[in-house]
Amino acid sequence: MSKSIFIMIIFMTLMLPICTGCHKKIATVKTEYNLSPKERNVLEKKSNDGDAEASEKLAKYYLFVDYDFTKATSLLRIAAKSGDDRVQYNLATILMTSSVLKERQEGVYWLEISSKLGNKNSQKYLSELYEQGNTV
Repeated sequence: MSKSIFIMIIFMTLMLPICTGCHKKIATVKTEYNLSPKERNVLEKKSNDGDAEASEKLAKYYLFVDYDFTKATSLLRIAAKSGDDRVQYNLATILMTSSVLKERQEGVYWLEISSKLGNKNSQKYLSELYEQGNTV
């Protein structure tokens, strides 16, 4: 599966509600997350300094506009370390789709952290994993 197809699947799973007219939302999401080179440069500097908000914004750009999965997950890791359970869950969900065992194990780690912070989606995901006997 190509990275762009993979990213679109993640996008559909995480970011778009099931609705009538979602095809219109897909087009606007690319526009919404598009960043000029100057904006990217500013955000990259902030992200390199550990700014979680800048990291998350850049990650969305690389997920939905430039389709660079490696950069996006790297940036989400920075944002997840800030303690945002929503970002931790989103990162975990992406990592859990990896064919690399180490990444899936990291996904479980972020699910556990997010779950401890009260994220209901993480709690449900972990519950389903354990019920299936899948401890990665």
